Amino acid sequence: MTVRHYLICSLLCASYAFAAEKNQIVSLSIIWKLVPGQVTKEVLTKRFGKPDEVLDFKKIPSSKLIGEEWIYKQNGRNRVTFTFTETSDSLDSWVWLLHEGEPEKDLIAAKKKFQSIEWQVQTEKWINPHAFPMECFYKDEKQGISLTYNIVRKEVSAISRWNPSRKIASDTDEKPPEFCLGTACTPAISAKEFFKDKSVAKYCEEVH
Repeated sequence: MTVRHYLICSLLCASYAFAAEKNQIVSLSIIWKLVPGQVTKEVLTKRFGKPDEVLDFKKIPSSKLIGEEWIYKQNGRNRVTFTFTETSDSLDSWVWLLHEGEPEKDLIAAKKKFQSIEWQVQTEKWINPHAFPMECFYKDEKQGISLTYNIVRKEVSAISRWNPSRKIASDTDEKPPEFCLGTACTPAISAKEFFKDKSVAKYCEEVH
């Protein structure tokens, strides 16, 4: 083997090894160890390298959020998103997207994966008056964890974790968004009003 061939082989092997290592690193078991409030941008960069995409909330039209999202992909698809507030380099939250064939897509299996969790069921805060809630959120606010469950496909689509000690701005004066059907627009219905005479948990478990 010539020196040129040796160098080419070394570079190719190194790139394959890096790709394999990155795919192995980005796994739910690894991400779960990244506790929001205890991890910084520097730690993530050293562990995973630079993100594939960075979304600055200030560049989004009409956005009231301040901060940014770091998006990492796996096999060309979004896999995990880390969120930071503008005032700190400390990780505020992360969302892990589940892909086809993963055991956690089953709601029962996903619940069993996390121990000592007291699940409370919620739906979207504002509900489209022309439709029904499509997603349910199984949350433990004290521990800062949530499972996003699609009631039509009957599968968990995402697992989220956040810093439970973070301060959340009051939204008591928030106005409901409008949903339009053709030229007719109607204000959204609050989840509290929608479920005033029915159980959220029962609704989420029904066959739709």
